[in-house]
Amino acid sequence: MRRAVADLSALSFATGLSMVLGFAAQVFLTRALPPEDYGALNAALAAITLASPLAGFGVGKYWLRIFGAHGWSGMAWVRPSIALAAMGTTTAALLVSAWSQLSALDPSISLVAVVLLPTLILYPASETVYAKLQIEADYTGLSLRQLLPNLVRLGVASLALALGLQLLEVATLLSASLTVLALLFMRSVAKAGSGGLHLAGHGPRPEQVDARPPTLSQIGQAAWPFTLSGLFYLVYYQSDIVLLGWLAGPEAAGVSYVAFAVMAAVFMVPSVLHQKYLLPKLHRWVEHDKPKLLAVYRFGNGATLALGVVIGALVFALAPFAIDLVFGPDYTVAGRVVQVLALAIPGRYLATSVGAVLATEDNMRRKVWLMGLSAVVNVTLNVLLIPGHAMIGAAMATVISETVLLVSYLIAVRAFVFGPHALTGWTIVPGGWNADD
Repeated sequence: MRRAVADLSALSFATGLSMVLGFAAQVFLTRALPPEDYGALNAALAAITLASPLAGFGVGKYWLRIFGAHGWSGMAWVRPSIALAAMGTTTAALLVSAWSQLSALDPSISLVAVVLLPTLILYPASETVYAKLQIEADYTGLSLRQLLPNLVRLGVASLALALGLQLLEVATLLSASLTVLALLFMRSVAKAGSGGLHLAGHGPRPEQVDARPPTLSQIGQAAWPFTLSGLFYLVYYQSDIVLLGWLAGPEAAGVSYVAFAVMAAVFMVPSVLHQKYLLPKLHRWVEHDKPKLLAVYRFGNGATLALGVVIGALVFALAPFAIDLVFGPDYTVAGRVVQVLALAIPGRYLATSVGAVLATEDNMRRKVWLMGLSAVVNVTLNVLLIPGHAMIGAAMATVISETVLLVSYLIAVRAFVFGPHALTGWTIVPGGWNADD
């Protein structure tokens, strides 16, 4: 238990610090750039982020599944899965290039998207290196590395504010810095592909790992749910900014991005427990210890729901004053957008706990289609609500789609994982499991 507390503390501290760094970067950028340029920058970033799951092809999350189920035999999947991620990254880059040149966007958004295109490689590089560290239970290393992207962003934002950089200069510096970071991450991943992996929870490494390497086609067929899960998540989150930039202009996208950046930081809180710490263990428990899995599920639901209610109330109460104080009067309306989005916080926290269980076994395929349903709802509502309600409409679309996602998750876990036990016994006190297992 002591080690589990230490690991969670390290992850929580790093996640909190990363949130602060990312938030500070946004504050500096809002001070350095006018709202229309800030909106153009973030609309371009949102478009690249939407393509990023294809770049990684779900390989990082797929590694957690493979090693949780097969132990050391999972080594056979590493090299071919890295090759698949490289192919996906090339395809994603071509799609973003075509989108930036052919779509009816503001010219500044198109130009910035091209400049930022190399940052696509950061997604597969970071996802795979994070997965490697989770598999190794190296939570200190994971904590340190997850700080780096936002630290780089803060450095660029600080220079932009200090030197008075223009939009294109900011985009160029950000692109170069994040690309260098991605290359450093890729070096660590390459070591894993050469056998430099220390697998936790499966005993010592055997002298010889007997497993036939899968083909790229076989990995693609198995990994596509993880690819789509990342894509659908981003669609119902990032599409708001893209559509605002398209339907309401760069300034609306910039102001709204402040609100969504705040919520992104708030939404990261439950992911520390469920996505960074517990997920590799869930993949192992679902294969070997279902009672423990149920005990963790009940605790996770009760604790995250209670936390979500408290944080949601605080965000709703403080948002108008805090946004105006930190970002200035140009972004006052973002405070009202945050208040609308705060209504989704309890549901998002609970969905993080419920959805973690659906990431195991073949349930991942079901989870993907549920995320797809929520993404369709989100995009449809954005198209309907943004023309009449602008930023508030985009926030309303997010709240409704989050509710749809949570209800569908709860139904799926009851139907396919735990049966009627899924809705009983929720608690805020851990019981029936050892956190160090």
